[in-house]
Amino acid sequence: MLGNLFTQTFNHVGALSVNMVGQFELPGPATLVAISFGCSSATAATLQVGDAGDNDGIITAGAIGQSDVPNLLEPADFDGDLCDQIAGYHFPSDDKLVEFVVTHASAEDVTLVFYFMEG
Repeated sequence: MLGNLFTQTFNHVGALSVNMVGQFELPGPATLVAISFGCSSATAATLQVGDAGDNDGIITAGAIGQSDVPNLLEPADFDGDLCDQIAGYHFPSDDKLVEFVVTHASAEDVTLVFYFMEG
């Protein structure tokens, strides 16, 4: 059952000439369960994900999917200091800010989809 699953999507059309940096606030407590990360080119771009207190606390350097084949990053890939690589990362009600950085490496047409479970 996926009734409590919701997503947050980011797209960048064209080639990145600088790092893609973003942040967003969740509407309530949620658990990050996966991230789909890809681009249309062959590149060495990586993804860093964290919260307001540790900007790489969830993922330190996740690999990008290349040539229109996204890479699905799951809890086993959550290698930051805040994670146990078993369960998704829980954002409590008092810490709902998600931060991310995509290192540019001339990546083209980058798409990020964050998957969360409510609660």
